[in-house]
Amino acid sequence: MEALMGIRLGNDHLLWVKIGAAAAVPVLGQGDLSIKRGAKSIDTSSKTSGGWDTSAGGNRTGSATLKLNPELPDAGYTAFETVGKSAPPQNFGIEVRKGGLDGTEDDTVFACTVWCGDFNDDYPKDGVVSLDTTFNFAGAPTVDTLK
Repeated sequence: MEALMGIRLGNDHLLWVKIGAAAAVPVLGQGDLSIKRGAKSIDTSSKTSGGWDTSAGGNRTGSATLKLNPELPDAGYTAFETVGKSAPPQNFGIEVRKGGLDGTEDDTVFACTVWCGDFNDDYPKDGVVSLDTTFNFAGAPTVDTLK
């Protein structure tokens, strides 16, 4: 089920990775995905600005966080792990597509070139292996429209 009275369901949206010229592939075992956008603040206040801070908007910033329980073997996870742990960090593409595993390029609601800021594995006692990672935007998103 994709929508309920116009509401979009998060379960219907998956992150896909695009490494180099290869086709985008989904990463299996995904949990929460969160995309954050912001802007830097430029302080324009002075000693004579009446006791108030003033500011102007600076450059945009963005990141995405992904939590997952890897389902191996998985070509998407393997490709993502390789670039995610590279030193120095490598740029690669991510897409968020509606339609789950059946999502097509036309279903893309978000696309951006990113690099991994962190790549954290958890191996809990009496739990599943999981990881979380932060993707930092390497530039402006090329697609950023919920549909």
